[in-house]
Amino acid sequence: MRNFDVALKELFQSVGTTFTEKLAGAAPVEWLNVELPATRSLRADFVCRLSTGELFHIEFNSYNEADLVWRMLDYLTDLRKKYGSAPKQVVLYMGGSL
Repeated sequence: MRNFDVALKELFQSVGTTFTEKLAGAAPVEWLNVELPATRSLRADFVCRLSTGELFHIEFNSYNEADLVWRMLDYLTDLRKKYGSAPKQVVLYMGGSL
């Protein structure tokens, strides 16, 4: 499967500008060679399984964190991969006034 992906990537970069423009709605101006490292350790504050079978995740936060929504998305996707279902999520803000 990996060789198929490499072949398609090379095809798109060489002749796929028009097709990419049709898919994206705008012409590509730069090809990005993106490799996303998986060296991270994400630790959720509180996760439990409810009597309904659903997962429930609470994240405690003591300061206004601009990128919290993205970290919560990381938790959601990682928990979904590990347990087979996406959790209900709540952030409890324990700091001063926003």
